[in-house]
Amino acid sequence: MKKVESGTRNVNAGATGSEAPESRLAGAAAFFAALLLPVAVCAQDTKSQAPAPPPGAVDAGENENETTEAESDDWLPGEVTGSVALTSNYVDRGLTNSSNDPAIQGSLDYAVPTGIGDTKGYVGFWSSSVDLEGDNSTAHVEIDAMFGLRGEVGDFGWDVGGTYLYYPGTRSADNFNYWEIPVVLTYQATEQLGLEVVNIFAWENQFDTGLANYVTGNVYYDIPVPYVGLQLFTGVGYQYIEDDYNGIDWRLGATVTVKGVDLSVAYTDTNYRARDIGNNQGDAKVVFAVGMDF
Repeated sequence: MKKVESGTRNVNAGATGSEAPESRLAGAAAFFAALLLPVAVCAQDTKSQAPAPPPGAVDAGENENETTEAESDDWLPGEVTGSVALTSNYVDRGLTNSSNDPAIQGSLDYAVPTGIGDTKGYVGFWSSSVDLEGDNSTAHVEIDAMFGLRGEVGDFGWDVGGTYLYYPGTRSADNFNYWEIPVVLTYQATEQLGLEVVNIFAWENQFDTGLANYVTGNVYYDIPVPYVGLQLFTGVGYQYIEDDYNGIDWRLGATVTVKGVDLSVAYTDTNYRARDIGNNQGDAKVVFAVGMDF
């Protein structure tokens, strides 16, 4: 009997010596190949039924997650806008509110569609540095809290709301703070010409001066200029105050917009007398400003 090499079981014990060792090994190999062939074919079929995704393909689960994340980024409806500006003089209704000194100003507005035509509801604020003297205190900051509805019907626009003018750090006895009800009507007459009428009513004006109303009309005209925006504007207004002086103001100016930055200059004047409202309060002025919306 042939000696079996160390480490190998002699499965052919009892066989005749006429069968060659090479023949027995070949038979064993064929036997195991027959057993393994169906397994290999089955594995190949499985791979062919689930091909690998092409380069750049996104799994369906990942795509669904990205959609969910995009929706979550838009959880707050509406639009947030704002502005910031630096002006050489805070002039309102022809009168300086900064003692003819520079002022920094800014605003923030949140508007959301109401679902009724192009109407939107909004809340926001506008603020500026000021220099206003009362009987017992001086205001250095003005904060206007605003709310209302605005919309458009064809070439017409409208805005109705409420504004609370607040001057932090002032004494209540001076009556700096008060309410106003603004109504704005606009009309885009042509592609370049815009008209605006504004009425602002206060049932108890600043400094406890009684009922007040301010009305103004403004005209805006856009001039096509390459690379920049150019707008001319003019307007006239009338201020009525029950227990104070009344007057007329007017303005004329231009705004140039370059890369989203507004550069403006305006001439303003009034018919107030200096002895009635104080020196240099309502005098003729040239005001420069630089600002931008975002």
